Amino acid sequence: EAATVDTVVYETHTTPTADGWPLALHRYYRSSGVAYQDPVFLSQGFLEGSKVFNAFPKYSLASKLAMDGYDVWDYDIRGGGDSQKPVLDWSAIDVDFSIDWTGIDFSIGMAGWDYCMDHFVLLDTPAALDFVLKATGRSQVIWVSHSCGSLMQYAYLQNVGSSKIKAAVSLGGIGAFLPGTDYQSLFAEIFFGIG
Repeated sequence: EAATVDTVVYETHTTPTADGWPLALHRYYRSSGVAYQDPVFLSQGFLEGSKVFNAFPKYSLASKLAMDGYDVWDYDIRGGGDSQKPVLDWSAIDVDFSIDWTGIDFSIGMAGWDYCMDHFVLLDTPAALDFVLKATGRSQVIWVSHSCGSLMQYAYLQNVGSSKIKAAVSLGGIGAFLPGTDYQSLFAEIFFGIG
């Protein structure tokens, strides 16, 4: 009798936020079933789609946890990854490169881009978390976050509460953004340093 080889089963789901923004969620689990009851909930860093947790499936956190028997979920915040993106309407912009750009309102044509960290914490994360809990029939998750996802985790725990969180783990979490920091220069130095 041939032995069956477990694989990672991958699913994509969609759920709306309280303000109607459709979010994408991804689920990973072992083909022979889930061994651990509490689902693992992953949140990614800024400018990373949630698939950063499964970028190289053979070595990824999502696949490793799934093969170990966890029911693993990640989600894309609004505008990121597989979630709905805002629409750019360039018809309202009349570009004149001969003018002084200081003081120009760059929000023209950016309808739908008027969201911030508060939306990620107070609307996107609760919608994704509630979807996972309903889909799994569980009351709590083990939350693993990365980078800006950790900042969202900290803010969620502080502002919404911890009743739905069994354990929280932060990987490379951001501690704080200091007022007055020149982030363009900061990121330029980082990217120059890594080539």
